[in-house]
Amino acid sequence: MLKAGVFIIESLSLEDEEEKRFEGKIITEMLRMLDVEVNYKYIRTKEELKVMIKKFEESDFRYLHLSCHGNETGIGMTLDEYSFPFSEFSDMFEYENRHQRLFLSSCSAMNGDQIVTGMSETKFKSITGPLEEIRFTDSAAFWTSFYHLMFRDDEVIKNRKLKDALEKLSNTFEVQMSALISDKKGESYKRKDFGRELKLYM
Repeated sequence: MLKAGVFIIESLSLEDEEEKRFEGKIITEMLRMLDVEVNYKYIRTKEELKVMIKKFEESDFRYLHLSCHGNETGIGMTLDEYSFPFSEFSDMFEYENRHQRLFLSSCSAMNGDQIVTGMSETKFKSITGPLEEIRFTDSAAFWTSFYHLMFRDDEVIKNRKLKDALEKLSNTFEVQMSALISDKKGESYKRKDFGRELKLYM
């Protein structure tokens, strides 16, 4: 049975580490204040990411939050020379439970079709992240506010609640967000975008 907890994996640039821009740690403290079970892991390589994804799947946590650098083609870890595509990220999961949700805090990750095609075989109930580059301060403020809205009254995130929060917070913080929401059979995703003057996909 899934637990209403958040498993956070974070991997930043060396500069971000020096400046102590640990978004995941900020979110962790917020969740603890809400009495939400949370597990925070900091990693630096793709191989470590594979291990932590396995740990996430073994934990039976309902929610995975990944904080890392990226763009519309894929994501990158601290010490890896190159980023890797979403299809390779997708292959790291076993997808035994389609009631889990992925929150991807990675610049521009949702902007374009590559995340849709790359993650098409996944079984997440939803995949949520930014459509554009986003400043650290805006990102940290957005995600802490998001989780506060998600967990202040209930432990289960439902699609309607997810979309209402994204609509409200994307306008409040003037950021563009997107969610891929699975259909009832878990066979495909439908995209829903949020925020000011939504940009055209590249």
